[in-house]
Amino acid sequence: MRACTAFVALALSGCLSPRSAVLGQTASPLGPGAKEVSLSMGAAYQSQLAPPVTQTDAQGRELPSQLAARGFSVPAFEANLHLGVTDTIGFNLHASPAGLEPGMKLTLLRGRASLALMPHGALGYGSSASVTQATGVDGRITEVAPSTVSTFTWMAGLEALASHRSGLYGGVGYALQSVTVSTSSISGSGNATQPVQSTTGSIQHHVSAAIGFDIRLDRVHLRPEIAAVLTPLLFSSTSDGAGRVVSEGGGGWGFLVMPTFTVAVASEPDKTDRGREEDEAQLDRGSDGGRDAEDADGDRRGDDPETNDWSN
Repeated sequence: MRACTAFVALALSGCLSPRSAVLGQTASPLGPGAKEVSLSMGAAYQSQLAPPVTQTDAQGRELPSQLAARGFSVPAFEANLHLGVTDTIGFNLHASPAGLEPGMKLTLLRGRASLALMPHGALGYGSSASVTQATGVDGRITEVAPSTVSTFTWMAGLEALASHRSGLYGGVGYALQSVTVSTSSISGSGNATQPVQSTTGSIQHHVSAAIGFDIRLDRVHLRPEIAAVLTPLLFSSTSDGAGRVVSEGGGGWGFLVMPTFTVAVASEPDKTDRGREEDEAQLDRGSDGGRDAEDADGDRRGDDPETNDWSN
């Protein structure tokens, strides 16, 4: 999921992987022609432990190491656009540090309780560059040790969403993510410089969960939510500029916790769909309405349970 500028900078350095976390919507369909735009803001804490790797020094000794990274930031942002296509299908586009995530929300059950599935994917790219400016005794400024870090990520996953007309909603999901970080730099100074390049790729398995509450104010929705992403499996491999594998291993893990507050604005669906929703709402109230009607008839007839003989 996942969440801000600090996390993106750490991700570009190969420490923290960009993730998508916020759910920000219910399982209920919008209806044909309806649109919903939302912005989620909050705080994010992320921790990641890279797989242990073993390198060999010039003397042939094995040197095990493991990189640990943590990050916290306020505010953290994600955004979402949802377009209703049919009564039960909607197109979804989510934006997060993991990239742009197109998906489809397929509502399987609608009514007092709703259930939906959302397959989705993601593509993301980021790049950063740095250089040291050194001032000589003659006052001239020379750029030393330039470096560039680029990150490319793709992700594919599936989420299951559930919601109730009371406003409670939540979801669980799984995603497979690939993150590739390429670094390029120049070491040395003067005429004794040489380029240094490396590429680190990782495959990560994410399990996510979120729970929130939908507060509806006409066409505006307020949704406090807390989301979490667990990465129980993480594999990585690093190669040099010539493509030789320098280190590889598996066994890392990580997690992300992100409480957020989502503000969403939705438009009206087509008139035909609004009529259908009103019919379904009337059916949902059918049993209660029937009992109310019977009570009303009894009042008009003057029925009194204390004076009438109900055994006949």
